[in-house]
Amino acid sequence: MTLTIFSVLASLYNNYHPITSVSALFNNTDIASFKKRQEHHVIKDFALIVTTNFAITMPTSVKLFLTLQLLSVTKEQDEHFSSHSFQDLLILSEHIVNSFMDTAHIDSTHSEKRALTRDIQTQLKPFWYSVRYQSITVYDYLYHEPMLENDVKKSLNNLPDHSLYNRLFPFGLLPDQITILAMIFYNFNLQHQEVPRLHILMLTSLPIYSQNLFQTFIEKNNITPCDLTIKHITNTDKSLIDNDNFDLIITESTDIDTKLPTFLIDRELTNTEFDRLKTVLSQL
Repeated sequence: MTLTIFSVLASLYNNYHPITSVSALFNNTDIASFKKRQEHHVIKDFALIVTTNFAITMPTSVKLFLTLQLLSVTKEQDEHFSSHSFQDLLILSEHIVNSFMDTAHIDSTHSEKRALTRDIQTQLKPFWYSVRYQSITVYDYLYHEPMLENDVKKSLNNLPDHSLYNRLFPFGLLPDQITILAMIFYNFNLQHQEVPRLHILMLTSLPIYSQNLFQTFIEKNNITPCDLTIKHITNTDKSLIDNDNFDLIITESTDIDTKLPTFLIDRELTNTEFDRLKTVLSQL
């Protein structure tokens, strides 16, 4: 409404006291720059509405002046968003990380905590933006971990500075946003869990070049670290196999009596055979 009143008055004033040249207000470089901006296109669309409703033609000088004002507003918002609010989000992220780690009883080094805080802050930025500009965001591909999501809710309730949280997110975080924060913490937890090694026994009479091929394949094609032990069939007491705590036995022999998972090698080594082994290792 204010913009409409100003535009109409400025246009009427220009009818009685016309500006002889736009360059009296702006130099040619600024004029060319303004006309390329999205803000100028917004003002031009607005000028059409004013013309339709009030039968007044908005002069170019007024359009350029309003473009400058809109640019100033945008710049102020950008500066505030990149400084004060981002700093507030960083502080809030530190509070959330500290509160969550206390709630979930997770330990970490200072550098790990800083990296996690940056991840949380990075995710809070679009959350804050959607609240401020009332944009509706649909979050896809969410992984639900109810226990961690509950820990995130508890952490938000136990923040040391609730006024900061309430000011940045007056309506709190949406359920999907809670889920996303829980996913970040869950991923952090996964990265810091010790990955158990697979203990594999290769019980075989295959020649050494075939044994080496299996060993290299296992080392290079499995995301889980493996400890491979190779024994010759004739030199192994088959009754002791189950006592060695292996996760998998690889062998071409069908005479081995064991309760352990066994990968039986086919008579001919092929890519299909190795793909099958890779599938078994990944499932283990």
